[in-house]
Amino acid sequence: MQAHLTDSYISRIKTPDSRVELKDTRIPGFTLRVGKRAKVWYFRSTVRSERVSIKLGTWPVVNAEMARARCIHWLQHNRDTYTVDSGNTPSRAVNQPIPSPTLQEVYDQYIKAKQLRPTSVATYSKTLRLYLSEYAAKPLTGFTSQLVRKLYAGLKNKISVAKANSAVTLLKAIWRWWGATQEVELPDVFTALTASGEKQRTRAKDDVLIDSQLRELGKTLGKVRTEKRLFTMVGLYTGLRLSELLKLTPSCIDFNNRLFSLHETKNGRPHTLPISRELEPILRQLCASKGKNTPLFPAQAKNWCSAIAQATGITFSAHTLRRTFASQAAKIGLNTYQIKAMLNHHAGGDITQLHYIRFTVDDLFTPMQLLNTQINKLMQIK
Repeated sequence: MQAHLTDSYISRIKTPDSRVELKDTRIPGFTLRVGKRAKVWYFRSTVRSERVSIKLGTWPVVNAEMARARCIHWLQHNRDTYTVDSGNTPSRAVNQPIPSPTLQEVYDQYIKAKQLRPTSVATYSKTLRLYLSEYAAKPLTGFTSQLVRKLYAGLKNKISVAKANSAVTLLKAIWRWWGATQEVELPDVFTALTASGEKQRTRAKDDVLIDSQLRELGKTLGKVRTEKRLFTMVGLYTGLRLSELLKLTPSCIDFNNRLFSLHETKNGRPHTLPISRELEPILRQLCASKGKNTPLFPAQAKNWCSAIAQATGITFSAHTLRRTFASQAAKIGLNTYQIKAMLNHHAGGDITQLHYIRFTVDDLFTPMQLLNTQINKLMQIK
């Protein structure tokens, strides 16, 4: 009997009086043997004139997709074409592509299974769309070391090392996840990229506004529109990431208790900071005439730093402001744990911070005020 072997189809099979074999219509040789006590997956075929029977597992412990993946894996490691003996007709060679989920299909499963944060899903989807779209319809098991190296070299030369690394990192994560969940031992197609010396490290950006640049910025910010000037100052006074700046709304701000909070952040942890004397009038100005859930800054604010740089002659990004915030905090003597708390950074492998040191927002009022006063002093803003 032949059928497209799926879990839903198998669950409807009644226990037979005697053992029967069901052959898959998609992959010749992929078989389910159904008996009174068990349903067992096999690959049965004629390979190089020899009869082969490979046990793939027992259903439902090994579901249909897992068994199918194991079958495909065995086929790809043993031959490019195979012969199926139907028992009724002469054996013949079948020269056709072996069915395998595509990169896009596995990616969709990966995103659903991992339950990632929306920001992570957006980043991964953008990477797939911009840098891996050419390979989205390609069977995942069709990737080879040579193809990965070609993909990486193309992105590195045409775009950047950082984007090439991001694309390969995502591909590697999908590849490993699929192999692990399907219990398939996939070949390592990524080691050659590193071993050959072709893969380069992404150079961490380290630009920061030094004291003289902050003074100059304070003098020249008057050349830009008010909303862009306020955007720059909020970035410097809070150290927020660009994505977090764009999520600020009046509902995030509690002027009575002099606090502002963000519930959706890059690392998924809510972030609450005190409002300093310097920051308060800026936030009040931004909140004026805005609805409770209206962003303080429009979406196009992500491009404002380049426009401000043209007007002031000082090149920086939103993350430059964040690094400047942290650097100035260190300069005035704030300790690492205080700075991490203000940046909402994870403890990482720091056992002391992870298990012992606890900061509340009340502990950050004085550090934030000292830091904002220092930045304000350097920029000579009255």
